[in-house]
This record gives sequence, structure tokens and C-alpha cells, in this order.
Amino acid sequence: MATIKDVAKRAGVSISTVSRVVNGAPNVDKALADAVNMAIKELDYQPNFAARTMKKHNTETIGFVMPDFSTPFFEGVIKMIEKEFRGRLLVLFVNTYDDPETEKMGIMHMVARQVDVLVISSTGHNEEFLYQLYQKGQHIIFVDRHPIYRKMPSVLVDKRDGIVKALNYFKSIGHRRISIVTGPKEFASNIDRTKGLGEFLEENPDFQNSVEIHFGNFTEDYGFIMAEKLLSLPEPPTAIITGSIVIASGILLYCKRKNIAIPGDVSIISTGDFSQGELISPRLSYIVDEHERIARIVTMMIKDIFNNRLENDSILLPSRLCISESVQPLVAK
Repeated sequence: MATIKDVAKRAGVSISTVSRVVNGAPNVDKALADAVNMAIKELDYQPNFAARTMKKHNTETIGFVMPDFSTPFFEGVIKMIEKEFRGRLLVLFVNTYDDPETEKMGIMHMVARQVDVLVISSTGHNEEFLYQLYQKGQHIIFVDRHPIYRKMPSVLVDKRDGIVKALNYFKSIGHRRISIVTGPKEFASNIDRTKGLGEFLEENPDFQNSVEIHFGNFTEDYGFIMAEKLLSLPEPPTAIITGSIVIASGILLYCKRKNIAIPGDVSIISTGDFSQGELISPRLSYIVDEHERIARIVTMMIKDIFNNRLENDSILLPSRLCISESVQPLVAK
């Protein structure tokens, strides 16, 4: 196992410089920090978190490691939790943009800062690392995406059930050519969506060749690109389900630029809604992301941690469909 001395030697810096980078110290020369981070990656160096845990005092700090705080779901969750603990706990934030290496560095930064609770929406690539920390006493709560192989506390909406409900709804109003557009295939949320699609197809085998799932990124650009690709086909989908509101925004932008009518030309159901969704016309139909319920549950879990009462529980909230103006029966076209 690599040591801090090995990292310093590989990076060509002093041990104290490595320590400052690992601990997120300010005013470290960028070139030196890049060299240290590269050495950490190459050597798979892991700081001695066990020793830190033994020395640790209660800092009353919460660390959030999330894909993008600007998205309505994560913004809503974090704002509610931060408001609850404002003035009583220190709250730290790291955006990962779903990059596994950035995520790992963010996790290391939070543990180096001795956070009492780490709240994370993980890519899944660092699950074993997170589990090692959890086994050593680091409190971790997964939000929106559950651990795939290990049991750790999590709070999320049932993505499998959400896809089944959306597909069944489109089926009930006459749609057959349906596309699901979502993020990376290996993420827990999309593993669950794939299971939901499989369940639907098993019960509706005549849809085998007319329902597809497309994996990419949880970005507006990806939504725009996929809208251009799908809606330019000789037989485009008549209905689209997105894995996030960010992807939906890209699809809506493409449709606006190309004068594609929603729902006249294509019906859309998103996962989650815009923070000011009532200002959007036509009003979007969506699978409710339950960010308020999730925030309240995570808040209670954090309080239980500080009161030494938290058990290793995973909470799976049932999905709900909110149908509005962005969908219409196929026969009405």
C-alpha cells in the first residue's frame, strides 16, 4: 500500500506539500497540486483515515458531495437541510459533475476536514472506498442513488417503479414508440430504470422493438443532442421519458428551436420538475423527485447521528406521476 512518502517521491515534492494538498489547504501552487493529485491517482494512495478517526473530535460538520448543486433536485435538498442546521452546524460542499476522480478527491477532502456526516450522490465508482470509510466509523448517507454492492444508509425515490408507471401511462394513451433518455448506464439510478424497462417489456412483449433506452450524461447538451438524433429519425418516438430535468431542458430547447410542438409532435415526461415549473409552457409532466421529503428524512437521519440513534436503514420512497400539458393521447394527433 502506498504511503505519503511514496506520493511525495513520485510527485517530486515534500511530504508536507502532499499533506497540504490532501487536506485541501489554500495557496498551494497549482502545478505542485496537480503533480500530487496525479501521483495519488497513479499510486492509488489512501490517507490513513483510521488514524484520523481515532484522533477526531466532534466538529459538528456536514459535507455534501453532489453532482451539481445548480440542478433543481440537489439545490432543493441542500437548501432545506442547510436551512435546518444554519447557525448550528458547519456545511461544506463539493460539486463532482459526476466525475469519479473528482468525487474521490471530494470524499477525501471531506474526511480530511473531519466531517461528522458525509451526504453523497455517488457515481458508484468509489463505493468500495466509501464502504471502507463507513466501516471505520465515518457516517455516510446516500441520496438519490443507492449503493450497488454494499449496505449503507440511503434515501431515494424508486426509479424502477417510476419508469414502469411512465411507460404504462404512455401505453394507456396510445403511444408505442417510446424513448427513455438518461445518464450513465452504470449509475445506480439507471440500473434501476433498466430493471423497470425490463419489467415493462416482460409484461408487454409486443413493445420489445418500439421502446428504447439511451444512456449518456445528465446534461442539457446531451438532452439537446439526443432530441436532434431521435426526432430526426424517419419514425421518431412519439413519447420521451427523461432521467433528469437537466436532460429534459435540452430536449425542450431543441424542440423550441426547431418548432417541434409539445405535445403535438412529441409527448414528454421528465424525472423531476423545474424549480419554477409553473412558468414553463406547456406545463411539464414529470415523475416527482420528492426532494422535500428526502430533505426532511435526511435531516432526521443527521439528527439521529448526532444523538447516536441512526441505524443502517435504506429508505425507498414510492414514485408518483404528475401529469400535465406536455403529454397527450396519440389518437389526438
